[in-house]
Amino acid sequence: MRRCGPGWLAILAVACLAAGCGSGHAAVRHGPRRLADCQGAPAVRPAIVVVRCVDGSMVAKDLQWSGWGTPVATASGTALVNMCEFVPQDCANGDYKSFPIVLIASGSRRCPRGGPAYAEIQTVIVGRDGGVWPQRVIDAITQRPCH
Repeated sequence: MRRCGPGWLAILAVACLAAGCGSGHAAVRHGPRRLADCQGAPAVRPAIVVVRCVDGSMVAKDLQWSGWGTPVATASGTALVNMCEFVPQDCANGDYKSFPIVLIASGSRRCPRGGPAYAEIQTVIVGRDGGVWPQRVIDAITQRPCH
């Protein structure tokens, strides 16, 4: 039977340490480092996110992120919402209201510019204005572009 020399043992020990063997902690899985804007340009911890790219009727601002770079990141801030896009009413100039919002960024995709980015965001609007939000808006999951 052939024995391994001390050199092989050292290589095995280094490989085990690099893989997190025996550390008592699970290896940390890193997630995306960017979130694409509506044009697909990736940004790091954006303070403003246009949530509805199709019409710009919902914008999240003053975002404070936590868990950035992990598989799921969250942000709290303020949503500026054009209520005319969501609630039937007569308003030629828009009827904008602000609501507390939580954004949840998750999923992963590789962007040609900027590397890994979150693939989608989910919005949770706090205080749904007396239940007038249409179902298509409540807690919506929106795919983010990536160019």
